[in-house]
Amino acid sequence: MTLRNTHYLFIFLISFLTVSCSSDTAKNGGSKSHLPVARGEANAILCVMDTTQWNGPLGEALRDIFSDYVPGLPQDEPYFKLRNINPLKMNNILKTGKSMIFVSTMDNQGAQSRAMQNYFTSSSLEKILSDTALYRLPQKNQFARGQEILHLFGQTEQQLISHLKRDKEVLRNYFLTIENERISKAVFKVREKQIEKTLRETHGFDVQVPYGYDLAKNQRDFIWIRLLDPEYEKNIFVHYRPF
Repeated sequence: MTLRNTHYLFIFLISFLTVSCSSDTAKNGGSKSHLPVARGEANAILCVMDTTQWNGPLGEALRDIFSDYVPGLPQDEPYFKLRNINPLKMNNILKTGKSMIFVSTMDNQGAQSRAMQNYFTSSSLEKILSDTALYRLPQKNQFARGQEILHLFGQTEQQLISHLKRDKEVLRNYFLTIENERISKAVFKVREKQIEKTLRETHGFDVQVPYGYDLAKNQRDFIWIRLLDPEYEKNIFVHYRPF
């Protein structure tokens, strides 16, 4: 399936997906300002799904995507800290997670899986059962402001696992992009624009410098930018020469 066709399928399905706070949104003229602010640590994802499936092949496929180790680091670190949430134990605090994945398959009719299916309308369930190509849908600000949710679903568990294995990099990069944007927004909320201007005029390149950094060295082919923090000292070194 092409990316363009997949995009159209997402748009088609989004009209069917149940948003639990939709009635409140309508009362507020479509505004999400009444929602709480999303919370959670960086690189953490709450995975809402049947605990039996979490402990089986489907959970293993998800962990292979999101909890795999980042290559090239001196010690083992996962891309994301993935935590399973029992759908029957969802509460208002857990619903405010910054990054969440909702996983369900139609062939599992346990109490937890039936609770997961309540996030869909009857029309969307019919669409899922009739179209094997549909298996994911991203949503923003469903329960909290600044929240990113990815719905993953399938007719059968094996079918969904197949989709996950095929699109492993796409799914991981979806949340990596989100995390990078969040970090960038926080780090560069205030910048040292005078240092940026000096580097641009002196060396001919642009670099964004977060607030609090000092230009410790500014030589012809070498720069040193540092942040003297009580807990950590942070340094950026750049050396260059003609190629």
